[in-house]
Amino acid sequence: MARFLGLAAGVLAVGGLASPAQAQSAAGFSEFYIPGETQQMWNIFENLDNDPNLVEASGMHNVTAVTATLDNTTIYYDHWEDGYDFDPANPAATADESYVLNSGGVREFESSNIPVSPRGTATFYDGRDRIYVAGGPVAVTGAHWPESIGTVFSLAWEIYPTKPFLTNYTIPVGQNLAGAPTNYIDFTRTYVIVQSTADGTNVQIDDPPTGVDVNVTLNRGEVTQLYSIDAGTTVSASAPVQVQFIVGQFVSGGASHIDGYSVVPDSLCPKVIDAIQQSAYTGRIGDGKLFVFQVLEAVRIRTGERGEDAI
Repeated sequence: MARFLGLAAGVLAVGGLASPAQAQSAAGFSEFYIPGETQQMWNIFENLDNDPNLVEASGMHNVTAVTATLDNTTIYYDHWEDGYDFDPANPAATADESYVLNSGGVREFESSNIPVSPRGTATFYDGRDRIYVAGGPVAVTGAHWPESIGTVFSLAWEIYPTKPFLTNYTIPVGQNLAGAPTNYIDFTRTYVIVQSTADGTNVQIDDPPTGVDVNVTLNRGEVTQLYSIDAGTTVSASAPVQVQFIVGQFVSGGASHIDGYSVVPDSLCPKVIDAIQQSAYTGRIGDGKLFVFQVLEAVRIRTGERGEDAI
């Protein structure tokens, strides 16, 4: 089962995404698909909180940032609107855009007023675009918000390369946790979004109380989603896919919030736990504890103790 991971100091235990080690590409080549198709994200923001009214005519705002760790790292950008025509065997001739970064260099790809309802095919920097990197590890992040309200109602996440994508994921939280006895009100609204990285990929989303709610076939870069999910919702695909979940709390007349997380494939969870423990270890009191949600396991980083012994 994929799990909700959190690094804890003392009693703090929150989280829900892969470790940074999983997020960075190995030296050489890596490929990224930008999650959060514009219309998809607009619909989720509007569903979560449309008071004050989000202005559809203003559209969406999207920022994707790439940070290099080595000199002479080349970023190739491939817009989805004209088809995925980038060819790694002939990068200079086929990339829509290319940039060279040195260590610590950052390239931002930002668009404002991206149309919704319909999105159309005009070229913007937004979800479904593809980034190909040559030369070294990079960190890629993305942010989305409705243009009319600005960053007071926005979400951001780290974007992972396609290499660790797999076919089975489990969403560890859901709106059923918002009520008694857990009362985790941060999960009042919970959504899962899925993006394909290969043509002809069958995707099924199964919310346990209702069975298979989504059964679709997607081509490369295409997306699907399910609203109002419960903890334990699973995603199964015939080829590797990218999965994120979005949670939020609606506050009528107040400040609602929204958060986004990238999901660890089921089979990678033990490796993520080990990576976090190794990277956080100092051997001193205060290293913290690692909780695995739904609280199935806990790890004391300093000693390696697991389970009840770690608590």
